[in-house]
Amino acid sequence: IYAPSMVFIAKAFHVSNSLIKNTITATVLGWTLGAIVFGTLIDTLGRKKTLQYSLCLYVGVTALAFECHSISLLMLIRFLQGAGTVCLSIGTRALIIDTLHGKRYHLAMLYTSTGYGLGPVLGPAIGGLLQHHYGWQANFLALLIFSSALLLITVLFLKESRAATRPIPVSQFAHDYKMILQHRRFLAGVILLALTATQMLLYPTLGPFILQQHLHYQADTVGLTMLIVGLGYLSGNGLNRLLLPHTSIRYTSRLAYCLLALAGLLATVFAVSTS
Repeated sequence: IYAPSMVFIAKAFHVSNSLIKNTITATVLGWTLGAIVFGTLIDTLGRKKTLQYSLCLYVGVTALAFECHSISLLMLIRFLQGAGTVCLSIGTRALIIDTLHGKRYHLAMLYTSTGYGLGPVLGPAIGGLLQHHYGWQANFLALLIFSSALLLITVLFLKESRAATRPIPVSQFAHDYKMILQHRRFLAGVILLALTATQMLLYPTLGPFILQQHLHYQADTVGLTMLIVGLGYLSGNGLNRLLLPHTSIRYTSRLAYCLLALAGLLATVFAVSTS
């Protein structure tokens, strides 16, 4: 929802394009550090309470955006939004693991992945339309309404799946992370995932500026192009489910990275031809 508004936010705040792009970096940084903090709290305070705290954080900082007049405060808002969002990702998966097993578990994870894939499909399209008709504040209003609705649903309907436990000792916490960081296969997977995520973030970060400033398209068109990108993500998610029962993970991964390499080559050709 946020990406199609970045060009207009840069103009409203009288800052450079490179500086407003760093709001995406702030969000990703908040997501990364928030995963460590909320990941620990989910196991100690319980699932429901931690989700409520994270949603309260998200609602509060999103409401501040309407009174935001400095890029520094916007960076902080985007950082805290990222931290609040990652808790939803961790918490929902933890709830599924706690309550469902067997075929019901796999079915729930399928729906979760599909829902996760719908975000990149619908979000930018909605954001582009809101920006085109109402301005960048409308996108923050949409985020505020949506997060407030999620908070209300969590308070009224979500049941706790794991009660609060004693705080994890610092020594145990440090030991667990040391063990993870020494696992070579895990680290290799993290690096590959980080590189893939970087590639996925390139277009949402740079695309609005290329389309609006260099190719002179409107914000709603930017949102529709991101809709196409999101549909590609969703299609890849479905194709992966079809291939995995019949092929090895290594083969599927190689195919995916070949497609990424091809996409990178096409993007390079496009950049050279339009420069």
